Order: sequence, then C-alpha cells, then structure tokens
Amino acid sequence: MDGGHRRLGRALAAVGAAAFLLFGPAAPAVAQTGDDDPTDPNAIFDCAADIVDVAAVLDDEAVAAAGASVDATIIVRTIDTVPAEVDLATLIDEIVIECFADGGEVRGDLAFFSVAVDDRVTDVFLGPDMPGGSIPQDLNDTMTARFADGDFTGGVIAAIEELDLLLAEMATFDDPDAGGPTDEAATDEPAADEPATDEAVDGAGTDEAADGAGTDGGGDDADDGGGAGLGTVVTAGALVVGGAGAGGWTLARRRARLRERRAALRSAAAQPQIEVGALREQSQRLEIQADLWSKTVSGRTTEKLLDLRHRARSAASETERAVALFGAATPDGIDEASSTELVAAEGRLTELRAVLERTEDTVDSLAAFGARLDHLRNALPAKRDLLLEELDEADELADERAAAGFPVDEPRTRLDEVEAALASIDLEDFAPDLLAISERLESTEATLFAADHDLAALPDREAALVEWRSRQGEAVAMERRRIEAARGLVTTMAAAHHEDSWRWVADYPNAAGGHLDEAEQLAAASVPLADQHAFDDAGRQLEQAGLRLAAADDLLDQLEDLAVDLANALTEAPGIVAEARMVADRFGTFVERHRGDMTAELRGRPATVDLEIEALVAELAKPRPNHLRVAEIGDRLNQELDEHLAAAVEQQERMEALRRQAAREVARAQRSVQRARQSLGWQLFPSSEARELDGLEGQLGRLPTHVEERIRVARSLGDRADAVQERIIARRRRNNSWAVGAGSARAGRRSGGSSRRSSSSRGRSRSSGGRSFSRGGSSGRSFRGGRGRGRF
Repeated sequence: MDGGHRRLGRALAAVGAAAFLLFGPAAPAVAQTGDDDPTDPNAIFDCAADIVDVAAVLDDEAVAAAGASVDATIIVRTIDTVPAEVDLATLIDEIVIECFADGGEVRGDLAFFSVAVDDRVTDVFLGPDMPGGSIPQDLNDTMTARFADGDFTGGVIAAIEELDLLLAEMATFDDPDAGGPTDEAATDEPAADEPATDEAVDGAGTDEAADGAGTDGGGDDADDGGGAGLGTVVTAGALVVGGAGAGGWTLARRRARLRERRAALRSAAAQPQIEVGALREQSQRLEIQADLWSKTVSGRTTEKLLDLRHRARSAASETERAVALFGAATPDGIDEASSTELVAAEGRLTELRAVLERTEDTVDSLAAFGARLDHLRNALPAKRDLLLEELDEADELADERAAAGFPVDEPRTRLDEVEAALASIDLEDFAPDLLAISERLESTEATLFAADHDLAALPDREAALVEWRSRQGEAVAMERRRIEAARGLVTTMAAAHHEDSWRWVADYPNAAGGHLDEAEQLAAASVPLADQHAFDDAGRQLEQAGLRLAAADDLLDQLEDLAVDLANALTEAPGIVAEARMVADRFGTFVERHRGDMTAELRGRPATVDLEIEALVAELAKPRPNHLRVAEIGDRLNQELDEHLAAAVEQQERMEALRRQAAREVARAQRSVQRARQSLGWQLFPSSEARELDGLEGQLGRLPTHVEERIRVARSLGDRADAVQERIIARRRRNNSWAVGAGSARAGRRSGGSSRRSSSSRGRSRSSGGRSFSRGGSSGRSFRGGRGRGRF
C-alpha cells in the first residue's frame, strides 16, 4: 500500500474508533416497576404505555390522535420534577435503555418527547433512523414555544406534526418514483439552495486530508488486521459519511419547510391587512360625520353619540395595538422569521382577526346610529303632522258620539293630553334631542289610538252587553236542569254506598242553585247601567254574574264525577282486592325464600300488607261498604307491592353479586400471597417478609362472615401481600444493581479499559421511589440517537 492509501486507512481507522465510542454498547438499564398509577413518578417507566402524563398537563386523547398518524414510535412522558442529582436527559436515557433498546441498539423509529414541568426543562430524543442534524433541537424549540404559554398539549402536538411532515418529505425525497433523488444523490450532491463551500471542496479526496487523520506506519497495522478489520473500519467510516449527508439533506428540507411556512403566513396576513386599511378609511370618514352630528343634536342623543364614538375609538386603538404586536413578532420581517417567530406571529395573527371583527362591529354600530339620526331628522316632522290630522278626526268623532248620548268624557281627556304633547314638541330647534322627541311621539301616538278606538267602539258595546246577558240567561237555564238530575244522583248513591263516600256532596245541588240566583240578580242590575251608557259598570256586573255561574257549574261537575267513580268502584273493588292478595302472596314467598338477604324493613313488610288486605276484605263484607275507599286503598297497595317486590329482587341480586365479589377478592388475596411466596424463594433463615406472609395466610383463614366486611378484609390482605412482593423484588433489584456495578468495575480493571468509562460505571446511584438512576448527564451514553434539549 502506498503512502496516500496508508494515510487514508489510518483516517478511516480513527473514524471507526470514534464511531465505536459514540455508538457502542449501552449502559445497564434500570428495571421496570410496572406501576400503572399515572400519578406515581415511577409510572414513566411503564414500557407498555406510549403516553404517561404524571404532571397531569396533557390531553392524552388529543396527543394520541396526533401520534397515531405518524410513521414512528411516538413516546411522551411528563413529570413534575426530576429526582435530585439526576437531569432529565439521564432519566430519559434510562427509559430508552429499559424499554426501547435491544442489546444496546436503540429502536430506529423512536421519537421520545419529555418535559419536567416544575423544572421547566424539556428533552427530545430521536432514534438513529429519524432525521438528524439540528432537527431534534428544532422540534424541542417548537415545544417550548407553546410550553412558555402553558399550552403543553399544543406544544407536544406541534412537535409531532412537524416531525410527521419531515418524515413525509424524507419518504418523497428517497423515493425515485416520486421524483426525488436516491440515497446516493442525497449524500453525493449538495442541496440546491446550499452551494458547497470552499472548505468542503478543498477537504475532499486529497492525500493531505488523509495525512491529518493518522501517523506514519498505520498502513501496516491495518493490513495486519485482515479483511474483517478493514471492513469494520470502512463500514464505520461510511456510517459517519452517510450521517453527514443525511444531516445536510434534513437541513435543506427544513429550510424549504421554513420558506413554505413564511409564504403561508404572508398569504394569511394579506386579507387582515386589507381589512385594517379599509377600517382606517371608514373610521376617518365616520369621525368627520360624527363631528357634524354632534353639532346638530342635544340631550340623550348627544350622550348616545359620544358613547358610540368612544367605543369606536377604543376599538380602533386596540386594532392598532394588535397590528403592532403582529409586526413585532417578526422584527426582521416575515421573510427572515425563524420557526419560533413564526409560531408567535401565527398566534398574533389570530388575535388580530378577533380584534378586527370586534372593531368592525363597533364601527358599524356608530354608522347605523348616524343613519338613524339622519332618518329621524326627516321623519319626525312628518309624523307629528300626521298625528295632528288624526287628532282632528278623533275630535270630530267625539262630537258625534256626544250628540248621540254616549259618554265621551274619558276619551276627550285623552285627546286633550295628545294635543298638549304635540304642541310641546319643538322641531324647529337647531340641535333637538331626536331620541327623546321620537319616544314622546310614539307615546302620544299610542294614547291617540286608544282614545279613538274607545270612541269608535261605543255603539257596539251596548249591543255586545245585550248579547252577553242573553247568553248568560241560557247558561243559567241549562244549569238549573243539571241541578234536578244531580238530586237524583244523590238519591242513587245513598241507596248503594256508605254515606262516608257521598255525604260531602249531598248539599251541592242546593248550593249550585244559590249561585245561579245571584247570577240572575247581577245580570238584571246591568240593564239600567247599559241604558245610561255606563258600559264599564254594566260589564263589571255581567262579569260577576259569570263568576257565580262558573261556581255552580263546578259544584255540579264534582257531584257527577263522584257518581261515576262510585259506580266504577262498585264493580272493580273486589277485583282490586283479589289482585292485591295475589301480589302480596308472591311478595311474601320471595321474601321468605331469601330471608337472609333481605333488610329488616322488607322482612316485616309482608305481615303489614296482609293486615291491610284483611281490613279491605272486611269492609267489602258490610251491607253498604265504602267501595270508593276500598278501590283507592287497593290501588295504592298494588303499587306499593310492585315496588316492594322489585326492591326485594334488587336486594337479593345485590347480595348475590357481593358474595361473588367476596369469592373473587379471597381468591385474589390467596394468589397474591402465593406469588409473594414464590418471589421470596428458599431462605436459610426466616425473614420479616416470610413472617408477614404467614400472618396473612392466617387471617385469610379467619375472614368475617358478613359479606361486605369479608370483601374489605380480603382486599386489604391482597394489597398487603402485593406490597410484600414489591419489597422483595425491590430488594433483589438493588442487590443485582450492586452486583452488576461491581462486576463492571472488576472487568474494567482486568481489561485495562478507559479510565473515564470505568469511573462512569462505578458512579454512585440515587434511589427515587424504588427506581435507581445513574448519576451524571446523558453524554456518557453510547447508544445512537439525535438529541434536543431546552428550557421554557
């Protein structure tokens, strides 16, 4: 091998050694607790869960929905604070090793997003197959931009969506059929918008570049390594070269994505900018018009105008502030905005749209009020003239009614009020109170209409009173015929039923007749009043007569309804009692069969029901029983028996379910004790865990007989057995951790390895809630993957 080739071999060997240090075997993993409680910090080690929100700041369903469409393994963890002496990156490394690494090789499609909320620290870890370069840090910046505003769900979803877009662009870029370059093109050619630098050109393919990578004589060593050693070195070098190409590709694609987002923001901001300009012009025109309006109005109209102008000016100022904030979000312009600035600008643009909508409504309100003032200025004089004409017509009608003998004093008083109100309105004033004048004219118009209506209806009122009195006379005659029939119903009820069931209606026919007599007297008194044109007084007399007529009708209705009820009770009471007896027997049989499951109230209810039924049977045996009372009580008993039977069935089913639950809890407690025994294993000397398990087995043999207490005790014993098993496993893990650490240290001393790696292997560990964490940062990890970190 010549000198140039030897120098290239030494360079590749150096690159291979660096790759081994970067991507070598991972450190020992921390054991999983298996705790499913999301409020327990150890829950973040649950390998089966994609999302663990210990800090309770996420909408899990929304995050899961965002991650479901991404062609990657999306993992999200939140925690309140990281345990002492451990940083977030180290904690995430432990989870990655335990859950997503096989033999030290991290899962390639892993995308791990994490945040310690109280510490305000974030971390993004991407597997070796994910986009590299600055992408992990960019995703982390996307999260923290939202986290700073307290939007944790939005931050995680934004980062996931940005990763999804990058992966989609990567797939298009790598697919020859989609028009993108192949892997060779991606690694051999620079991006279109990133021309190669002089340094890149000068450092490629020269012997001088290779000389800097090794020392003389390295070529012989490489030859001695054989074909396999050279292949390893070449593969490692290709890895590094390929990674550099991919980093350049992802950087170019990210810049293209940034350009797209800038263009989208420019497009979205175009319409609001147009609306702002139009709003400014409209506000300026309204200010000029409002100055004119304010000089030609007074009173309440001026107050209303000033209020609307103040609101419009405040809204305009708010709009200008929103425009300024939107511009400040991209201080160097949209074309130079960073990803974080674009996120802020998008939020400011949303606020600007909302402010614009409110401002437009306020300005429209001012413009509408001005249009109303212009309309009132022309409409109010015309309306006053029209009311004056109608007032003259009403005066003429009042004269006609007075000549015919009708009373017109009250209508004339209203007409005088209208005339005075119209005379007091001065529309010749240069600055009238248009709103107050409009309201006064509307009130005057209503008074004039009422007076005119009364005058027009005077002749018809007399005829209406005559018809009303005639109809009342017909109704009185009909009610008197009903009274005679009601007396016959009372006689029939007295012959067939006990007097307690009908005695209270015996005098209803006489009482109804008295009401009818009063009605006839009141109707007769209305006749002379109508002749004197005292129509209001005559109407009040007929109204009172109608009330007496209604009272008589109500008494007769009650008597007739009672007659129908008694007739039905006479035929239905025996059947109702028989049905109650049948349901009571069924209820009593069920309670007796399941007596042990019944409450004391249900056990005593059948005897009470039997006594009530016997009382009904005795009532029916009398010569003239109270059939109505028997039927009513029987109906009530049937309803209560249905409810009692349903309650008894529910009580029995509940107790049966409790017995099944008790059996399950006892079986679970027995299994928990057995598993704890198996975890304990063989022991030379008795331990506290063994003695505690003996005590639990003894208590399982002495469980209470009361089913609910039995459930409670069995559940408690099972939980205690699970706790014993967790202590046993935790102790063994600690022992294994010390054993692994000591073994690694001894192996390092025997092999004469790197002093820094030996020191890292022997580093102290801190236990947090049953979990051991390696001390130090993630820089000591050897597995591959991109990393982005930050604070918010």
